[in-house]
Amino acid sequence: MDNNDFTAYFGILNEMYQKMCVSASGKNHAEIFRYLGELARTLIPCDDVIFWRWEPQRHMLWTIDNENGERREMPDFKGLIGKALAERTPLISDDPYRESEFSKAVDEQSLGVSHSLMVMPVADLRGVYIGAFQLRNSFSADGMFDLEADSKRLSGAALIAAMVMESDPVQDDLRRDLITQIKNKNGFYNDYSKKYFRQMFGKNSTRVLSLFLCEIDGFAELSKRMNEEECNRVLRAAADMLTKNRRDDDDAYWWAGGRFLMMLNDTDLAGCVQAAERLRGLIEKELKKAAGSDAQLTVSIGCIEFDKSVSMDDNFKRAEQLLASAQNGGGNAVKS
Repeated sequence: MDNNDFTAYFGILNEMYQKMCVSASGKNHAEIFRYLGELARTLIPCDDVIFWRWEPQRHMLWTIDNENGERREMPDFKGLIGKALAERTPLISDDPYRESEFSKAVDEQSLGVSHSLMVMPVADLRGVYIGAFQLRNSFSADGMFDLEADSKRLSGAALIAAMVMESDPVQDDLRRDLITQIKNKNGFYNDYSKKYFRQMFGKNSTRVLSLFLCEIDGFAELSKRMNEEECNRVLRAAADMLTKNRRDDDDAYWWAGGRFLMMLNDTDLAGCVQAAERLRGLIEKELKKAAGSDAQLTVSIGCIEFDKSVSMDDNFKRAEQLLASAQNGGGNAVKS
């Protein structure tokens, strides 16, 4: 790096720091993703750089579009990014279109033809991989990336990306759904490890825990008939009813699509069913308002009392089976 490169590099770091001092840079952290890309481009000049965040629980990679601030997603097993994360090593290609792992769909999203590519996996300070940099079309004399030299140069941006993405404000937002503004799957797994597990399995613990899975009936078909804003309004209505009508010690989570999870502390199965029946009616009324007077939207719910003798996954599978039973029976029901 020459003096101009150093000046640009530290200038970007200063901008990022000043933004983070003022706020968390926005709910979707678009500016953070942009700064990370600019840092990498300063170290390795090229057409563009994208930082992809990895959510292994969802088997999904996502980033924030620099132009419109919208979230973009793709499965984590696709393309050179998926291969680099699977192999835990940087990868380059001087002819991406001949690579069997290359995803033309992802390339089209990049708004240009790729002549050369580089992917650099990023691990946090614990050695856990959290994402990857994707660099496209090197400005080097031969137009190609140098695996060894460029990996060393990019390590500075990778270290900063790891520290920024693992900071508390960023993590808090990654654990919250942007549409409903309630916690998501990441938030649940974090709460389970830090809260619920200790409550149930702490020394001499006798606490009881129940949960229910709630899903808007026919949401997949509904989402095909409604536009995006209408669907989001329905999801927010369901989330609002769950959060406004819960006890202070209970937690609601958006799970996927039109599905939500509610955790109820110090509640047995009978109490869980009672709470679910009450919320089912409240949610149905609110969904009707959100979707319009002609819509008839209902919810189905599967309730369980947590069984400490089996895993969280097995408990969750039981709740899913009960939810499916309620839906297969015509929906608009609570099963336990």
